[in-house]
Amino acid sequence: MLTHLRLSVPDRPGILARVTAVLADAGADIKSIAVLERVADRAVDDIYVVWPHTQTGDLVDRLTEIRGVRVLGTRPSQQVPGAFPDLDLLTHVLGTGARGLDTLVDMAVPAFGADWAARISYAGGAPEVAYWSGTALDDVVVPHVRVVRATAFEQDGAQLVAVPLDPFEAALVCGRGSTPAFHRVEVERIGRVTTLAAGLVRPVGAVSSPR
Repeated sequence: MLTHLRLSVPDRPGILARVTAVLADAGADIKSIAVLERVADRAVDDIYVVWPHTQTGDLVDRLTEIRGVRVLGTRPSQQVPGAFPDLDLLTHVLGTGARGLDTLVDMAVPAFGADWAARISYAGGAPEVAYWSGTALDDVVVPHVRVVRATAFEQDGAQLVAVPLDPFEAALVCGRGSTPAFHRVEVERIGRVTTLAAGLVRPVGAVSSPR
């Protein structure tokens, strides 16, 4: 099973070698490693591994035995290391015409590392789920606040990121049922890709809502 690990580690020589050695010793097959940020002598790393078990407790225990390593979250992943999910998403949206927004929601789940995604409509005033993908409707969390830019937050125990869909009186909301939370680097990327995708299906003559 492809598993996503997010770690906060001391930003010093040799620490990544120790992490990878522990993962290999535990039987995890490392597929990719990416540094999300470096701040105040620490780094946040995303590591994708193939792990033959459904539970990650053993991995977490082994990693936290390394001095200074903190596990920020683990989760199953649909993302394929080395692929280009952003381009795949935009290509599919472009090719589906009037269904472009629904395609955006469908593709957002694997592309953005979410458990589910939904298009929340504000056309009638009160927010309502217009379309969803990746889960049962009962799992979809409708944000209490309408966002004006890509924003990550926690609500009702879920990790969310919401992006306005101008000019459709709607928002794309992606959710994870567990940690890790959406990192600011992920939020910026999701915001840019979603805005591009919405532009591909924008009605002729439409303009963005004023900020």
